[in-house]
Amino acid sequence: MSNSDFVTLLDHTPIAIIVADENDNIVFTNNITKTMFGIDPQTSEEVSIQKFFSKYHYKWNTIKEKVITKGAFSFDSTAKKITGGTIEAAVHCRSTQYAGQSAYACYIRDISDQQIILREHYKEQYFRQLLLDSIPALVFAKDTENRLIAMNKAYQNITGLNMDIVSGKKVSDFIMDKNLAEQFWKDDLEVIQTGIPKRNIIEPLLNNPNRWFITDKIPYKTFSGEIIGVIGFSIEITERKNAEDALIESEKKFRLLFDTSPDGILLMELDGKIIKTNSAFRNMTGYTENDLKNRNYFDIVAGEDKANELPTLKNSILFGDTIDTVERNYTKKDGNILQALVKGWIIKDQFGLPVQMGAFIKDLTVQKIVEKDENLLLESEKDKLEQELESKNRELSSKIAQLIEKTELFNNLVEKVDEILSRKPDNVFEELQEMMNMLQENKTEDFWNQFEMTFEQINKSFYDNIYERFPKLSNNEKRISAFLKMNMSTKDISHITHQSVRSIEMARTRLRKKLKLKRSDNLTAFLSQF
Repeated sequence: MSNSDFVTLLDHTPIAIIVADENDNIVFTNNITKTMFGIDPQTSEEVSIQKFFSKYHYKWNTIKEKVITKGAFSFDSTAKKITGGTIEAAVHCRSTQYAGQSAYACYIRDISDQQIILREHYKEQYFRQLLLDSIPALVFAKDTENRLIAMNKAYQNITGLNMDIVSGKKVSDFIMDKNLAEQFWKDDLEVIQTGIPKRNIIEPLLNNPNRWFITDKIPYKTFSGEIIGVIGFSIEITERKNAEDALIESEKKFRLLFDTSPDGILLMELDGKIIKTNSAFRNMTGYTENDLKNRNYFDIVAGEDKANELPTLKNSILFGDTIDTVERNYTKKDGNILQALVKGWIIKDQFGLPVQMGAFIKDLTVQKIVEKDENLLLESEKDKLEQELESKNRELSSKIAQLIEKTELFNNLVEKVDEILSRKPDNVFEELQEMMNMLQENKTEDFWNQFEMTFEQINKSFYDNIYERFPKLSNNEKRISAFLKMNMSTKDISHITHQSVRSIEMARTRLRKKLKLKRSDNLTAFLSQF
């Protein structure tokens, strides 16, 4: 090929070509260079390539140095056209030979349309990402190899993943729970293979099992309809999930209580229609589940209780949450009466409106029999105690009478001894003196001990109760309190204690002061309460 043919070929090349010698002077340009940039070394005295690249990001000296070092160098820049305006250009410079001399050839390709398309692409991509980032839900995309290729800001914030780090990696590479990763992929694969979205998937966060999300997964398609992956949208439902779990657990516990409770449990509509009963209630009444299915609660309430039940329930529905505990009679399947203790409650919806009623029903049949037997036993014991008490009172009265009698006998004997001693017979003085000492020291005291024992048997807690409130009472005041408890007169107390009536009256006065009684307070009545 001749030089002229080669130049012709270069002139028809759609790429601008500039050749510069070692002194940086442009020695050749093809037609497109002349047309676009107005550079023609044949019409110009001297055109330096430095001028052409002076406005570029890389100055010619820098370009030249890189070409010398590497043999070639490429870069993107802008160039001013002869008609005005600029173009985006891709420039490639390399060492060459021209007219037998070392030279530099630069090939300049107009990439303005490409850059416009690229900028529009970046702009669209930025807008799409901005739109995704504005969505509060978690949005992500994975390819058909389970590699993460996109995510929005919410996904990054909640998972703590950085897109620059995890982009292009399989989800299984950064999930600790391999079973969970496998389940994620199983759902993705189903969507990819069938092309059908999969919705309302309840699953935990990939790196936090305590946070729960509801996820929709749809096929990720190209414009031609080819499925290239899966797109996911996730909304957190942790609070709802926890509430649902708590509700399920509560329902389990209620079901366990309902089925195993020894007491009957009955659920019904507000109008009394029976919804559900447990086995305990059915066993109490003899009805089967089918028997009660279409029955009304008021059908099984017996006699007068039916009239009392309706206003009670209406009042509770209108004004309360619970129904007062009451005794009710129910008609059993065999016609007998079931006596029961009933505690009811009102079941309300989320707005606080009554929707149903429930009741715990305790069978009182055995309790009533036991209470009847206990009452009979108590009545029998009461009669027995009253008889014993009456016997003890008679015994105590007898001892008091004997004590008074002995006291009178003793007083008479003492008077006679005193009369003998007043005559002072020498032969009997010592004998009488000994007799009198024995009477005074032994006989009365032995009888007094017997009296106190009998009194304490009848009035077991008298001394404890009175000493609990008045611990400073003397032994003499204790005895007088006991006599007054028995409603004895001052004269009788005087005979028994060998004290004068005046002494007893003074003792009573001192006792009233220790008991802190007013003059208007009855001493005997006060002591009777202990």
